[in-house]
Order: sequence, then C-alpha cells, then structure tokens
Amino acid sequence: MSRASGGELAVFVTEPCVAKVHGPEFAYYRDGRLVSGISFESPSYGVGTEPELLAPALTAAGLIGPDAEIDLDDDEERQVRAISDFFGLPELDLSETELADPDLVDPE
Repeated sequence: MSRASGGELAVFVTEPCVAKVHGPEFAYYRDGRLVSGISFESPSYGVGTEPELLAPALTAAGLIGPDAEIDLDDDEERQVRAISDFFGLPELDLSETELADPDLVDPE
C-alpha cells in the first residue's frame, strides 16, 4: 500500500472551543503529517516535525523573540498575516471571526 505524496494543507482554526479554553491555532501538514503548528496564545512554542519552521516569520513580525511586541490588540491578526505571507497564502478574511476587530465588525 502506498501513500499519495505531494499534498499540503494549511489550517487556521480561528473560532476554537471557547468553553474548553482553546485559543486560535495554525497547523501545516505535508503528505498527511503535521510539519509545524502553533497556538496563537503561545506562538514561541511550535509543534510538529519542524516546530521552528514559522519562527523567522513570527520574529520578523515582532511576535516572538527578544524584540517582540506582544499583548497588542492586533497580535492574532499579525500572526495570521505573518503565516499567510510566509506560505504565500491568499489574504484570510477575518471579518466574520472572533479574530476580527470588534469595532470593525458590522453588527447586522
């Protein structure tokens, strides 16, 4: 039995289970295996076979490292932007998610 190869999957979980106190997270899979993932609550601690894969992008965005600017109102949006840019993903529309700036969401 052979496994299909070449598949990649980038997963943003923007609306996690708040009742279980899980924050937003990101995971990157290649060939069905977790390559790298982070919790938005602690982006310095990656998981997977390459836990440091996102470190350069997150450091450049000021989200981790000695010069990190954290606890700002836009930390989660900056994480999404840094990860999307790193992987060359299209811009993620956060307007309908919990990551959206509450002042910008249209209260229909």
